[in-house]
Amino acid sequence: MIRCPRCKKEVSELDEKCKYCGLDFSRYEEAKLKRESKNIEENYVTGYNVFIIILVIVLFFGGIFIAQDNTIILLTLWGVGIVSIVIVNMLKDIINELRKMNAKIK
Repeated sequence: MIRCPRCKKEVSELDEKCKYCGLDFSRYEEAKLKRESKNIEENYVTGYNVFIIILVIVLFFGGIFIAQDNTIILLTLWGVGIVSIVIVNMLKDIINELRKMNAKIK
């Protein structure tokens, strides 16, 4: 016997639907997996955004500290930083596409 997630009444493990409230257990599990997958994706995006913000701050202040009075070095460091951020952003998009493809295969 298991408990129905909706009405909390005991039903047989073999039942496809709850005989009390009509909850379809297979659809419930699919929806639950989608919600969990979405939460993982949101955490990934949040972590990525924090990483980019930290990278921008480090590049900005690091460029000022290293370059001091030399404008060419400062602009070069910031340029390298911008290119790095663009590359990291492209890698993020590639990883997202690979995750979507992997989810479709499963």
